[in-house]
Order: sequence, then C-alpha cells, then structure tokens
Amino acid sequence: MFLRILTLFLCFAVVLSAPQQIERKILGGEENALGEIPYVVSITIFTGLHICSGAIISDWWTITAAHCIFGRGPNTVVVRPGRIRLDVNSMEDRQGSVLITHPNYVAEILENDIGLIQVSRAFVFNVNIQPIALSDSFVGGGIAAAVSGWGTLTPGGINHNFLLTLQTSTLSNADCQSRHTSQNAALIRDDTICTNNLVGEGFCNRAFGSPLVSDSKLIAIASWNVPCALGYPDVYSRIFTSLDWIRTVTGIN
Repeated sequence: MFLRILTLFLCFAVVLSAPQQIERKILGGEENALGEIPYVVSITIFTGLHICSGAIISDWWTITAAHCIFGRGPNTVVVRPGRIRLDVNSMEDRQGSVLITHPNYVAEILENDIGLIQVSRAFVFNVNIQPIALSDSFVGGGIAAAVSGWGTLTPGGINHNFLLTLQTSTLSNADCQSRHTSQNAALIRDDTICTNNLVGEGFCNRAFGSPLVSDSKLIAIASWNVPCALGYPDVYSRIFTSLDWIRTVTGIN
C-alpha cells in the first residue's frame, strides 16, 4: 500500500432509522498497489456507474451485499476485476449471468444481506485477479481485519477513483449494540459483525458489498452504517452464518 493516508468515505444510501440514517462507507483508508487486493471487484450497472464492491470467491462467482443486486436483471450488472482505478477499462470485465440473493434476505432490516453473482465467462486468474477463501468459523471481537472497496468520499458525492483499504478490528455484537441507538442496535444480529471505527473511519456511499478480510479469509460483506464515519461501528453481513447456502449455490468446498 502507498503510505498516503486518505479520508475514505464509501457511503451507502439506505435509510433504516429516522434519528440515525443507515448508509455505507469506507474511511481513513490507504490506496493499494495493483495486485495487492486481487479478490476485490467493482460492480457497475450498464451505464458504467460503480454501485457496489464485491469479492471473487471462485472462477465463476462473486459475492456482494444482497441489496446491491436485489430486483436487478443479470444483464444490467457488470463485474470488473483486476483493477485499482475505476476509470480503467479491461478485457477481464464480466457480464452478470445469474444474480441470487440469500433466501432469507429481508430488505427492510438488511437481514442476511448477502448476494451472489455468477459471471457469463469464467475469470482467468493471474497476479491481479484471485479468489478469496471463505471463513469457516465464527469470528468474535478484537480480531484484526481489513475492508477494501470503492465509493464516494462524502455522502452524495462522486465515486473516489482509487481502491482503498482500511485496517480495523472487529467488535463483539454486544459491544457493537452498546455503541448504537436502541433502534439501530436491534439490527445487529447473529448474521452480522461490526468493526471498531474512530471518527473519520468507516465505509460510505456505494461501498456496499466491500469485503472484510481477516487472516486471508473473507469474514463479512459491508452492509450498513450511520453515515458517514461518525464513530459508530460499521455493520457487515457474516459469511459464516451463510456458508452452507453459499457452498450449495456455488459448489465451493
């Protein structure tokens, strides 16, 4: 990673609570060198607009937040791997072929907020494009982790062009709930995990689906937060609680 520290807001645009709007972001992150985070992808719609991030989990499948793909047709989604800049085109881009949201996804409370995209052509793995292994154990609090993705630097702003990564750590769900309002604490469940953020750190607009990784394994996907980078814990959808479903759909062992 380059040493230059950025204020990274990858904000999300879902409102779940009147007193505290729920959005998504990444903040206080660092730029990455090409190939440093080879599993991260940009997810765009047919106009070329980046709407979410995601992660490659096999040669045919990527994972993201369910609300990124819910209600969309597969021909409207493009998965863009092997890049650190949004303004660079590549022959490695893949059209979506099949979009699948978790069968128990509840949009109103972002429960089981995990979605899968099968691409139209298999990824060709190289130094810049690689899958990430899935976590097969429950991750508690106090674990070092990193989240990577693209998004806006301010709520409602334009997408930041460069891939950014924030080093963070996980919280227990009880600790996370205690740091949120009672209304938002009710949205923190067994299928979620939180990260410990200082003011000026976290994820903001169009960072939905950004992968949270620990010990070289994907532990969660960015789901929601209080916008943007105000010091409240960011909330992610756990991989472990959906692992059997992911394996069944994708065939990953």
